[in-house]
Parts: sequence; C-alpha cells; structure tokens
Amino acid sequence: MQNQSNDRTKPIEYRKNSVLFAWVLGVVVILICLFCFIQNFALGLIVSIVAFFVFRPMVESFQRNAQDAKLQQNGVRAMATVTSFQLYRSIRHRVMGELKSQMYSAKLELEVHPSDRPKYTAKTIGVFSKTAYRDLAPGLVLTVVFDPSDPQKVAIADTQ
Repeated sequence: MQNQSNDRTKPIEYRKNSVLFAWVLGVVVILICLFCFIQNFALGLIVSIVAFFVFRPMVESFQRNAQDAKLQQNGVRAMATVTSFQLYRSIRHRVMGELKSQMYSAKLELEVHPSDRPKYTAKTIGVFSKTAYRDLAPGLVLTVVFDPSDPQKVAIADTQ
C-alpha cells in the first residue's frame, strides 16, 4: 500500500518531469535549427519559423504546469465562482488512430473568495474532462489555490 503523501506528490512530480522534458525538447529544436542554418539559410529560416509556431503552445503549457505545481504546493486554498469562460484549446489523445480521451482547456475569469481578504477577480486557464467542461457555466463554484504574495496567480486546486 502506498503512502498517502506519495499520492499527493504524483501530479507535482509529473509537472516537474514535463518541465524538464520541455527544456530538453527546446535544446534539441534549437540545435536542429542551427544545423539547418549552417546548411542553408532559407531552410534554417523555414525550420525555425515552423518550430516556433509548433512548439510555442507546448512550451506555454509546460510553463503553466510548472506555475500550477508551485501553487498546488505553496498556495492558499479558496473558493471561487466562475464569472465567464471561453474555450481555449481542445486536447485529443489518440492511440493507433483511435480517440482515447478528450480534454478541454478553457480560459476562466473567476471571482475568488479568500477567507482572510476581500474577494477579487482573477483569470486562469483550466483543463477539464469532456464531462466537466459540459458542466462549466457562470456561477459554478470551484476550489482554487492562489499565491498570497501575488493573488492574480490562481490555479484550480487538485482534487486530492
């Protein structure tokens, strides 16, 4: 039987590993672009532009995961009410061409209700399952974590 504290650190370890992967991937992409520039300037330019637009969303996602991991560890929990939301990105996971899961990333505007300070408005991006995304609506109450030194840094709390 696993220790409960180990179960709680799994999402954080996953996020740390994804940040490391992003750095390694970034270095590899830069090396490929440099190699292409050395071979042919036009080819290097094309590869660099394509790499920028393909990998930029991935890097943003990894950075957001790293920030969320810090908030999950060190943040203060509070309740928040969704005031508005907008679909940001649909994430599909396929294996051998078969759709295994679908997640939705949504930009949320929240009214955060901390217990030790006045309520305030903050924006964040949350990832939801297909079912949870269908239930997402203004007025929905969520548990969030925020950085007490910078309350605008908000993440949806892990459900552990």
